[in-house]
Amino acid sequence: MAKTGPAQALLPEDTLSDEEFMQVRRGVRAHDQGDFAGARSFYDSILANKPNSPIALYQKAYAYQQEGNLQACVEVAERGFRIRSTMRFELLHLHGICLDMSGQPERALESFRAGIRENPDYLRLNYSVGVTLENLLRHDEAIRAYESALAIDVSHASSHLGIAQVYKAMNLKFAASLAYTYFLFYERDTDRSFAVRESLYSLLSSVRKSQEGDQTAVNINLNILTSPDDPMNAAELALGLSTVSHSLPERANWTEAERLYHQLSTIFRIGGEVAEKSDAEGAVWGIYVPFLSQLEAAGHTEALTYLNFQGLGLEGVERWLDENDQKVQDFIVWLDSVQ
Repeated sequence: MAKTGPAQALLPEDTLSDEEFMQVRRGVRAHDQGDFAGARSFYDSILANKPNSPIALYQKAYAYQQEGNLQACVEVAERGFRIRSTMRFELLHLHGICLDMSGQPERALESFRAGIRENPDYLRLNYSVGVTLENLLRHDEAIRAYESALAIDVSHASSHLGIAQVYKAMNLKFAASLAYTYFLFYERDTDRSFAVRESLYSLLSSVRKSQEGDQTAVNINLNILTSPDDPMNAAELALGLSTVSHSLPERANWTEAERLYHQLSTIFRIGGEVAEKSDAEGAVWGIYVPFLSQLEAAGHTEALTYLNFQGLGLEGVERWLDENDQKVQDFIVWLDSVQ
């Protein structure tokens, strides 16, 4: 499928004239207007004379993908990546996308990985591997793929979100909470960010209390990993204990926002303490914990909490933001200085 080794020589690229490049631009303009058939007619006029034009083949395959004709997308993209060009990795990526969308994830992974061999620093290929592996429930591999994307660009919000979703699916609430928090540094005011705020709140408030007579039972659902030395175990336990402390009588009158603040403060601080005793790697221990424990030490967890849960209708959030504008501004200045 995506194998193009020594036994299968790549075809020479057909270069385009200025007029043919103008035809490509006309096709792109038609595509942007939703006229996919019209766009393909421009590309076909080029391919009639220059059948080995990677850019015309890429744009034609992309038009098919946007139109929903995934099989045609796969076929045209495959023609394109069999040409020796600087666009091979992009054509392999599009080939994989259309395979994945058509329910062929294993073949998609072959194309993505072939594209990564062509261009290891292309973020979208590494990210697409993560998405496909996540959908296949291959959680550990998905996290590594998303981490590869972050090694290229640590500000890639979608990779942070992917990591959060995988850890949530694994019921590792500490790691998921940190990844969701980090996502919100880079994407604050979108439909996705609102959904992330809700998910983060759900994770942090996942304590169930039941009353039996004058006794209150607090039940915590934690995922303790099989390796006793895994620092994630200590971190998960810290998250659980931070929620248990909410049931103390002296905290009975706290608002939900105050509880969330103290909960985040606890897990950021304990996460940092756990990391100091561990040589664990990956996004949690190499990105999230160091930064968020630094944020906690600088005294900005409170502002972070109220900003992150703004808009969810939680008691006390809007009032705190109105009354503490200076703390918010100090946090923003600090964030700009360290990112």
